[in-house]
Order: sequence, then C-alpha cells, then structure tokens
Amino acid sequence: MTDRNKTVFTDSEMQTYFSNLPASAQENIMQSGVDFKSLSELKSYADNYLHRS
Repeated sequence: MTDRNKTVFTDSEMQTYFSNLPASAQENIMQSGVDFKSLSELKSYADNYLHRS
C-alpha cells in the first residue's frame, strides 16, 4: 500500500492531487511507470482508472 505522505511528484499541485486519490489509484499510478509531465496528464490517467474500476 502506498504511503500517503510520500512525495512522488515535485510539482506541488500534482502531489496534492495524487495524495488525495484513493490508495488503489495511487498504487496503480505508482506501478504504471508513467512519467507524468503535467497535472492534466495525471488527472486523465486517474479519471480513466477510477471510472473503469
């Protein structure tokens, strides 16, 4: 399980968004290996994951 306090993103908005996602979505993002370049990329990925689970 992902530690919700762990810093994953250097961008503070991306980190805040990530930290507020459910643990299952955080784990999926971490395991994906995707190098997210923007908050919109991260949101799109998370939305797709959350709407298919």
